[in-house]
Amino acid sequence: MTDGPAVATSSLDAPVPVVLSVPHGGTFLPAACTDALRIDPATLWSDWYTAELYDLTREFAVPTVMAMLSRFVADPNRAPVAPLHGNFWSTAVPATDPAGAPLYDRQLRPDELQERLDLAHAPYHRALDRAVTAALRRHPRVLLLDLHSFGLPLGPDVVLGDGDGSTARAEAGDRVEQALRHEGFTVARNLRFTGGHIVRRWVGEPRVDAVQVELDQRCYLVDSDVEGNRPQPRRDPAGWARTRQAVTAAIRALASG
Repeated sequence: MTDGPAVATSSLDAPVPVVLSVPHGGTFLPAACTDALRIDPATLWSDWYTAELYDLTREFAVPTVMAMLSRFVADPNRAPVAPLHGNFWSTAVPATDPAGAPLYDRQLRPDELQERLDLAHAPYHRALDRAVTAALRRHPRVLLLDLHSFGLPLGPDVVLGDGDGSTARAEAGDRVEQALRHEGFTVARNLRFTGGHIVRRWVGEPRVDAVQVELDQRCYLVDSDVEGNRPQPRRDPAGWARTRQAVTAAIRALASG
């Protein structure tokens, strides 16, 4: 089912103690959000194909919340606090790309920023709140996996971010790491990515272990496209199949354990 144009949700009534969040797989930028944009919207950075990679509905039922809109409308993984419009890595409505290049010919107005938050940011968190709350009604504890990808040459296949231990219990992080290692991934903790707004929102909920999962795009995309920062990089067929199978198996093990 869809939660308005911004969010898709699935399997929210599934009887498993895991909730999946996929905030950066959307690529759609509404026409109203292209005013003053100085680049082709198709070239805007995305966690390429994570909407498809982490859609496990055909394999088994697990509550999932996915963003349909581009993170450049408003980024659900950034806190909606001032300044709202600026650096890609820290603001809810980025004014720059990941390398710091400006995206717009002018600063967006406060009313434009609020419209973007209302369109993309608030609906995502409402949907995620509903998913986690529904899971907590059925289970004493819930594992929230916030699923992403990265293109930086960091080394490990997967980086887990838990705010240096503040968003998840150590045993929960260990379970996630072990499930991924069992499927052949190399794993690091809090390397460059320590967890964004989505997992940090749950620090005050003792029954939720929230872990950000960053997957190296080289696992499933053409290496040269990732290295060259090619817009809309190509999938590597063998890597895609292998990675999707491994991700599915790891999450299935966490959902059943």
